[in-house]
Amino acid sequence: MRLSTIRDIALSLMIIICLGLIIHWLNSSSDKKQAVTEKTIKGLPEIVDADSFFIRDQEIRLFGIDAPEGKQFCKTEENKTYPCGRKSSQALKKLINSKAIECRVRSWDRYNRAVSICYLGKTDINDWLVRRGWALAYRKYSQNYVSAEQQAQNDRLGLWRGKFMEPWQWRHIHNPR
Repeated sequence: MRLSTIRDIALSLMIIICLGLIIHWLNSSSDKKQAVTEKTIKGLPEIVDADSFFIRDQEIRLFGIDAPEGKQFCKTEENKTYPCGRKSSQALKKLINSKAIECRVRSWDRYNRAVSICYLGKTDINDWLVRRGWALAYRKYSQNYVSAEQQAQNDRLGLWRGKFMEPWQWRHIHNPR
């Protein structure tokens, strides 16, 4: 055989092998994504703020909601300033009361946080925070908690008792990237 024919056969084999590896990688990566979205993380949370915390070494971000940042302040009905970020976190701590929770991972964000819906027994923590006015429905990512937010607003609960800046706007102003 001529050298050019051997080279053509070798090149063809390399292309076939590469295509096979690419197809295998694509199939296995979709399996991993499905496994990740079905992951459950259980344990005692170490609360960072009302919509994010750690369970062991994994940071968790609550899906579909946005709560005031830890350093965020709001206004009461009487126009007095109060630390609404801390108040939201305190409401979450009071609910959890040093009990283990279960978080069902929906996805992973760019910071490698497990974006999750978390439960204390049968209580959906994400819904609980929004329904009591300590977090907002994060419509950019989900419509799941819009009716809970409307109920809290109508009942003037939590943040809805006064004036506040939406957490995503507050972050944009105070943490420009």
